[in-house]
Amino acid sequence: MKKLIYAIINLSVYFWLHLFRRLYRFVRPPEGLKQFQKNYQEDNVFSLSAEERALLPVCQSCIGCGICSINSPGMEAGFSPQEVATTLSRSLPELWATRDIISPLGDCSSWKRNCPHAVPLNEIVEFIKRHSLKNPNDQ
Repeated sequence: MKKLIYAIINLSVYFWLHLFRRLYRFVRPPEGLKQFQKNYQEDNVFSLSAEERALLPVCQSCIGCGICSINSPGMEAGFSPQEVATTLSRSLPELWATRDIISPLGDCSSWKRNCPHAVPLNEIVEFIKRHSLKNPNDQ
């Protein structure tokens, strides 16, 4: 009987603690993401939106055949669409280093039409342009 009473009291104490913790998290959400971003800001690790996370596997479907590079406009920077898809877009923390390469690129919408796997090369370029502005040394 003593063990049963102790078990019920123990269970009720932990039940109420659990409810108070849940209520506290609801009122004040945990700051883990902010702390993570603060810790890795120097390494230029950044968070992606849901659309960008959905785009990454599609961008990585480039097989490097080079068909998109044949007579492609907008290659003034010296990089072909294949190199943009397979090289420049792979390392997210170092995207800031591609700023000088990516910024002169104009309209890249025709690149996708030449790709046999329909890799969204213009979206990759826009993604790189958007995130290449985040230089950890500028902050």
